[in-house]
Amino acid sequence: MHTAMKKSFAVILLSTALLYCQNLLAQDSSASAPADGHAVLFAPRSIEDLSLAGTEIQMPPYSDTVLGEDSPYRRALYRKGFVLRANTMVSYTQNTLNPPVPAAQQAYVGERPSWFLMANPMLSYDMRAFHLHGAQLHTGTVLGWVSWGPDGPDSVSISNLYFFKSFAEGHLETKFGYVSNDFEFVGLYVGGALSTGSQGVYAILPYEVGLNHIPVPSPSFNLKLNGPKQLYFKGAVQRSIDPGGGPATIARNATALRFLVKGDKMVNVYEAGYNHAPLAASA
Repeated sequence: MHTAMKKSFAVILLSTALLYCQNLLAQDSSASAPADGHAVLFAPRSIEDLSLAGTEIQMPPYSDTVLGEDSPYRRALYRKGFVLRANTMVSYTQNTLNPPVPAAQQAYVGERPSWFLMANPMLSYDMRAFHLHGAQLHTGTVLGWVSWGPDGPDSVSISNLYFFKSFAEGHLETKFGYVSNDFEFVGLYVGGALSTGSQGVYAILPYEVGLNHIPVPSPSFNLKLNGPKQLYFKGAVQRSIDPGGGPATIARNATALRFLVKGDKMVNVYEAGYNHAPLAASA
């Protein structure tokens, strides 16, 4: 399949998901809100329960988004067990101490004015309508553009496509599908929050040994055991990304949908630790 066809296929998948969401909204447009404002059919206790499940990276709460958590649009989806969000990022970098070099001589981001644009729509579905509790089906797409090739490349690919299920009252968590494991293990982002950014230069080292990440996920099976006294053990078995990094991976597997890629081997990730939730700020 040609690269253009692969990109078109990814766009069709995203468009179909968005069209389905619009149909759900049309069906619910005449329905009145429940008396308590929160009791919904097949839905979890809170809309926040439909954020990324089983990850170590915390997304900003829906109450902090542009649409908020109680907008008619979001409540209509929530009544069906869905939640749709889109993360966007625009980055501009320029070295103001020296004039821009010729394009052929650029060696780092900002040596010439450099742009990076990214959009990441994500759709999560609670599986209670199928009598599956503690389960989530999640899919996401990444659309990226860069002004300088080595900072990219441009991409239209999936960011995640996985099924999550917890067992034994949350003591056992499983996840399988196309997973971005940079969200799954601690240490790569400041304070375990996506909005705070990565922890400096060393944060790319796991990627250099094959750990997948947005926008280059790969098939993965993840297992987490939540033990007593906040102790946990977590592991993953995933297909490696290309040793040449993100640009080489996207060149060989543009949409990230290929299950097996010649030359990419298996990567095992193991982590054990003590998980202590942050305390609320004192007045």
